[in-house]
Amino acid sequence: MFLGGLEMCIGLLIIMPRWERFTILLLCVHMATTFLPFVFLPGYVWQGTLTPTLEGQYIIKNLVIIALAIGIATHLAPMRKR
Repeated sequence: MFLGGLEMCIGLLIIMPRWERFTILLLCVHMATTFLPFVFLPGYVWQGTLTPTLEGQYIIKNLVIIALAIGIATHLAPMRKR
């Protein structure tokens, strides 16, 4: 439930101007926790060789979200020196 709520918050924050950097930070934390089953629970993620389960498909779709974050991060203006 927590990760689902965090994912919804990330989705809402990504469309708000000036919150992009904070959103990408939240996204990095979320992705780190989401990809842990690949390492610790591979039986739940894969049915066979390169055949993901439903949970595995959910985790793999996050690669699209990572590509979105990289695209947004490349178009951000550099932070001003304080």
